[in-house]
Amino acid sequence: DLHYDAIVYDHMPAVFNSLNIRSLKNEIKRHFFKRPITFTYSKYIHDALEYFNNHPSLIPCILPNFDHSPRSAQNGVIMIGETPQKWFDFCVAVRKILEQSGRSENLVFIKAWNEWGEGNYLEPDRKNGKAFIEATGKAFK
Repeated sequence: DLHYDAIVYDHMPAVFNSLNIRSLKNEIKRHFFKRPITFTYSKYIHDALEYFNNHPSLIPCILPNFDHSPRSAQNGVIMIGETPQKWFDFCVAVRKILEQSGRSENLVFIKAWNEWGEGNYLEPDRKNGKAFIEATGKAFK
């Protein structure tokens, strides 16, 4: 009805909303302890997959990591606990959702490729080498 062929859904805005960023606990953490808000990668994956499963007509937008603190310091938000294995499992689960959707085009967006300012990248690094890239290729082959 809106004359769109498709909609890409990025679950990060929902994560931000669920964190209740302006809660008293988070305000204390930021102002007195100078720490950004954190949430787990496992929680992000769980919530995103639940949403993608319940809305198979949407095109998923997924991310391997997220750390907004380089730009925002203690006002940032950081996803913790991401690993190449969790990323691989997430990619496989998204691929399966796409395969079951019945759409002629199985698209997935990976956000924000090489966005170092938000700790959101998919390229070799000192910590994991090429493991995230290799996991992506293996999951979507």
